[in-house]
Amino acid sequence: ESPICGRCRNLKHYFNKNISLFKYNDESKNVALNLKYKNYSFIRPIAGLLGDKIKQNVQIDAVTFVPMYKEEELKKGICITYFLAKYTAEKINVPCKEYLIQKRRTAKQKELTANQRIINVHGAYESSGDVKGKRILIIDDVFTTGATLNECSKVLIKSGAKDVYTATIAIRTKE
Repeated sequence: ESPICGRCRNLKHYFNKNISLFKYNDESKNVALNLKYKNYSFIRPIAGLLGDKIKQNVQIDAVTFVPMYKEEELKKGICITYFLAKYTAEKINVPCKEYLIQKRRTAKQKELTANQRIINVHGAYESSGDVKGKRILIIDDVFTTGATLNECSKVLIKSGAKDVYTATIAIRTKE
C-alpha cells in the first residue's frame, strides 16, 4: 500500500519513486524542525541513514536538492537541503550538483492547501546544469503533498533527466 494519500496518489508525478526515512508524526516533525531551524549537528547522521536507505532502493548518478530562494538563503545563512544532499551524496558515493534554481519567491508551503501548493510552486524552479540521460535524486526535508518535489522533478525531466527520484526525512501520509 502506498504511504501517499489517495488525493496525491491520483496526481501526475514526474518522479519515479520517493524514499523517506520516517512517517510524519510528532517525533519526525521534531527531527525535521530541529534540522531546519536549530540543531545542524543532526544533518550528517540523518543523511547517512537516508543514504543507506537510498542504496537499498535505487541507483542514481547524482544528488541535487530543493533550493531556497537566494535572498532567503542569504537571510537564513544556511540551506539545510543542500547539506542533506551533500552528505547523502558522500554516503552513496555520487556527486552532489546544484541542478535546480528557485527563480522566484514563493509563499511558505505549510500555510497553503494542497491545490494552493501546486499553484504556488508552478514555474518557480529552473534547471541549472546538464542532466541529460542522468538518474537524479532530489533531496528535501518533508514530503507533504509532493507539490514542490513534483515541480522540481518536472523541470529536470523536461531538461532531459532519464529518471528522477526524491528523498525526504519524513512523509506525511494524510492531510
